[in-house]
Amino acid sequence: MRRHSLYLLALLSLLAPAAASAQDDDPHHDRSRRGRGIRQVDDHAGRNRRDGFWIAGGIGVGGESFDARDGLGWSDDKGGAVGYLKLGGTVSNSLLLGIEGQLWAADYYPQSYDRALGSLMGIAQWYPARRSDFWLRGGLGWARDYLEERVQDVTFRTTQRGTAYAVGAGFDFPVSRKVSITPSLDILGQHYSTHNERVVTLGVGVTFH
Repeated sequence: MRRHSLYLLALLSLLAPAAASAQDDDPHHDRSRRGRGIRQVDDHAGRNRRDGFWIAGGIGVGGESFDARDGLGWSDDKGGAVGYLKLGGTVSNSLLLGIEGQLWAADYYPQSYDRALGSLMGIAQWYPARRSDFWLRGGLGWARDYLEERVQDVTFRTTQRGTAYAVGAGFDFPVSRKVSITPSLDILGQHYSTHNERVVTLGVGVTFH
């Protein structure tokens, strides 16, 4: 329950700047400010921060759980490290398209095995508010489940391939005209012939527009 509360707080922290930006987009709100004689300077005016090629990379933490389809439901979360790299092109100021590679990995001690869940997806990243740097994204592609188990002096390795999907939200905090620090909250799902995987991640990265 504590972990789910942290995920909710993280999502609210991402939504707060978007709500403030939506208020700025309200024309009635703009007129009321002009009526008070206060001149507002918009740092987005006259320029487009999202243009052409873009690339982003980051790290974070993720809670993994699985469903073995045995009627027992989802397992408890297992914490691990997350890394991602994504790149693509700009369709408009509101829409980016690209590809994303993501990896979750953890060492199961003292069970003496390691797990790694990887994915490669085509993604769409959408900025719903005209002047906001808040975004939503979705992705679909391929998944890979890698297991390495050590039994005495023998190491066994198995690999499964499946499908992956992802949904997420984030916010680009500008540090310069073309560079942003980007916290994000993501849910990654993977489907295999023998089981399903789910990873909920909190991460922070750097985005170059």
